[in-house]
Amino acid sequence: MSTDTDLKEKSYTIAEWCAMRKYSKPTFHKMRREGKAPKVLVVLSTLRITETADREWEAERMKEAETEAARLEAARRAAHAKHAAQAAAKSNRHVSKRGKKKRAA
Repeated sequence: MSTDTDLKEKSYTIAEWCAMRKYSKPTFHKMRREGKAPKVLVVLSTLRITETADREWEAERMKEAETEAARLEAARRAAHAKHAAQAAAKSNRHVSKRGKKKRAA
């Protein structure tokens, strides 16, 4: 049963929520497929996200970021990025190893 408070709670369309959180709509839909998007409410065939759902989503993401798995994944990504940067710098095609182009006079 809905109360007056429930009905008066501010909600956002997907586009509004994405703009507020600085996500693209495709990113939102990817998060939704992965089960990581905020809960949505269907109002007259329009998907809406309530402020409560937004706060819950934010708390879940904060908790997720603090987990050991997230720390390990961040370390793995950092090591991968370092390795990729070193490999790129060693490449003969790296920008630092290109000769200067001579201009025609």
